Amino acid sequence: MKKIISIILVAVLMSVAVFTVASNAMDEGLFNFSADWYAYAGAFLSQAGHCDELVKNNMPQYDRHADPNADIVGFYGWAALKEGKIKTFGVKLDNGAMIDSPLARIQNAGLDRTAELEGAGIVNGEAYWIVFYYNELAVGKHNAAFYAIGEDDKAYEIFNYDFMVVEREPDQWLCDPAGGASTGWWMHPFTDKAWEFTATFTTPYSFNGFCALFYANGDNGATVNISLLDENGNELETQQYTQIGDSSPTLSFSKAYPAGTYTFRITSTDSGAHFVMGSGAPGALEVTIGGNCNTNENTMGAPCMFLTGAPKTVEEPTEDPTEDPTEDPGTSEPSTPTNPHTADAAVIAIAAVACVALAGVAVAKKFR
Repeated sequence: MKKIISIILVAVLMSVAVFTVASNAMDEGLFNFSADWYAYAGAFLSQAGHCDELVKNNMPQYDRHADPNADIVGFYGWAALKEGKIKTFGVKLDNGAMIDSPLARIQNAGLDRTAELEGAGIVNGEAYWIVFYYNELAVGKHNAAFYAIGEDDKAYEIFNYDFMVVEREPDQWLCDPAGGASTGWWMHPFTDKAWEFTATFTTPYSFNGFCALFYANGDNGATVNISLLDENGNELETQQYTQIGDSSPTLSFSKAYPAGTYTFRITSTDSGAHFVMGSGAPGALEVTIGGNCNTNENTMGAPCMFLTGAPKTVEEPTEDPTEDPTEDPGTSEPSTPTNPHTADAAVIAIAAVACVALAGVAVAKKFR
């Protein structure tokens, strides 16, 4: 059995003093429960409470990773029964066999909330840290249901939700991720003239966005137009983006684009002090740089960026899926994006001053 501590638990060791009680319908045997924190692929996606509502109202997409140990989801919270004590917790995937999940305080003393719950007047409350792996599930729609198991061996459902397992194309680097990074192509003075940076490449994989190393002034930033062109130079789409300071944002295109030849273009606007496209060492993919930006002795040969792999096509079911009888149609939906796509094959992030290939599970890609 895989170790339950595979998800990073550093933040869990902090005390949680505020209870955020779930509002969805509960099992009649439960006194109450709360789903406080939600983690995916090694990173906490939310620690704001009501995480059961978050996943029920915004069906998550979980990527298949090259390392199956990254195919993991976890929830941290508490539950209490109306009568009796909770002896353990469990999770069922697609209504299959119950997978045992010991009480949080048994897993790790730092997860113990006994005194906290007693102080709040919650009798026999127990904290849970329930995780599940989805690496053996087929691509498509699935369900996870979480349970509190009483001393009478009865299972009381805490909550359940549907999710999608998604297989994506590999991310495609336009530089060598192990070759370091630096400043690259400068638009400075920003409003002095119409600046343009272009990178033309041919990718063997479909993609739906990119992650790139950008630099800009840290006050009001610099606003640029970012475009994607086809092999004939026709504009496929453009989005305006404001960069403030130095970072590596992940931005999405409006749709997925198939393998082929494209040009990534950045042009200046009338708002900004300076903007710099980061550079990296040339990699396996041939990239042709164009435009009129300034360079210096620090500029390397390729843009420091990678294309985010698009989901592979999955055949839709021929019949309408059965409606979830536990879902409340009157529940309002939080305006929260779908889970971020994490880079495959050791899950990669670009640091502000260097390209770093992490050896473990990614924690750096943002909500989109």
